Amino acid sequence: MSFEAWRARLPRLTGISMLARLATLRPRDADYVVLEIDPGGPWTALLEAVPATQCLLGAAAAGPNLERALAARLGDDATARALCELLAGPFPPVRPLCPLDDGWRPRLRPLALGRPGDPVDHGLFPSRTSKLARLLLAAAGDYPTDVVLQAARDAYARGRPYHAHDAIACALVCAGAPARTLLRERLRDTRAQRGWRSRKQTHTLGRWAQRAGYLSEETDS
Repeated sequence: MSFEAWRARLPRLTGISMLARLATLRPRDADYVVLEIDPGGPWTALLEAVPATQCLLGAAAAGPNLERALAARLGDDATARALCELLAGPFPPVRPLCPLDDGWRPRLRPLALGRPGDPVDHGLFPSRTSKLARLLLAAAGDYPTDVVLQAARDAYARGRPYHAHDAIACALVCAGAPARTLLRERLRDTRAQRGWRSRKQTHTLGRWAQRAGYLSEETDS
């Protein structure tokens, strides 16, 4: 099932019920509901009271109208629009990762719920929102390179609470990481404990990294 088809089946909240849910939304909640607004209305003023981090989280659950309103609330510049579009989409993303300045990183860190490969309290494995936030932060150099690499090397270790595909993706976008070498090592991992779903996801990440240009020769220098 495509990402769009999956989202079309989710419950949809609008109006004041949307605003109430937005105020209490957690990263994993964005995978189970779509929040939307009708064009017009007092939404600009109402969204001003929503903290910036919560607006970014809301974008992960937003329909097109709310996505645009949240981007406007966050400044309506190229970065705000790109972040809202990316967070509203799948993991791995279909849109290019946008560069982040120092003002955006503190807003995204609460959504990441830790570093690449870290389990989360609610559900053990990170949600789509947390994976995307970790990916953005890794690309921006917010995590130490050695931490990202170690998480990727341990992504499928026996005894882990989940297979950390987010750690692989973060290593692929992390400056200075040996992306090609690391990906080849992970693709060769055919242990029975991986399972075909896990191996399929690794191949998906490899195709995404190739399309997005993260497997250039310069990455392995």
